[in-house]
Amino acid sequence: WVLYYLLKQTRQMPPAVPGTNSDNIENAGHLQVQSLRLPNNEISATDTALTFYEDYTHTSVWSGCATTAASIKICRLNNEVTMYVGGETLATGVASAYTLATAIPARFRPTAAIAQLGIGLDNASVETLNIAMSTAGVLVINVYDTAAATQIGKNFTITAAMAVSPFIMRWHI
Repeated sequence: WVLYYLLKQTRQMPPAVPGTNSDNIENAGHLQVQSLRLPNNEISATDTALTFYEDYTHTSVWSGCATTAASIKICRLNNEVTMYVGGETLATGVASAYTLATAIPARFRPTAAIAQLGIGLDNASVETLNIAMSTAGVLVINVYDTAAATQIGKNFTITAAMAVSPFIMRWHI
């Protein structure tokens, strides 16, 4: 979807694929490509064939602070995975981490646990969040704890508003 989006934004749809009888066409908002090769400058000077592409929407629920619906967008392009998580706002809830109840499918999971920082609210105060994805495909969001020796997350306290800003995570599998 990233390639399609960029091509659509610049209005430069790709030309017909050499050696085929069909052109690349845009059909109902989807780019259909007969054959696609991607530049691979890291390994060699030759192009690399697109071997795997999938857009997926993971539906689950968030648990912990509150139980709310979760709809997470995931795109895999060969061995690169991009995940988009939309924002969430709660007026009140239970003091806990915010955890995705259902793991993402195995074909998208990172080979090593990954974490990044995000922005959100806890008790109506702007906080840095710890966002972690395990190799089991479980996503956990909590408040970054600068006082802890390990500086991992602590529970949201949620006596006032709580929010998680939308974020993107990327990893190689």
